[in-house]
Amino acid sequence: GIAYAVDQIIDLLSSGVDGVHIYTMNKPDATRRIMENISCVRKAVCRKEPQR
Repeated sequence: GIAYAVDQIIDLLSSGVDGVHIYTMNKPDATRRIMENISCVRKAVCRKEPQR
């Protein structure tokens, strides 16, 4: 569940995907846990300069 989603999102963001949409079927705690787990990766990706 959560760990698998986090791994996928980290891989996608690290590969340059602009964003992701999270479907958790009305389970806000799952969304919160995912976002908490990817927060450091999101910050690192946002700080990167665009590739040329």
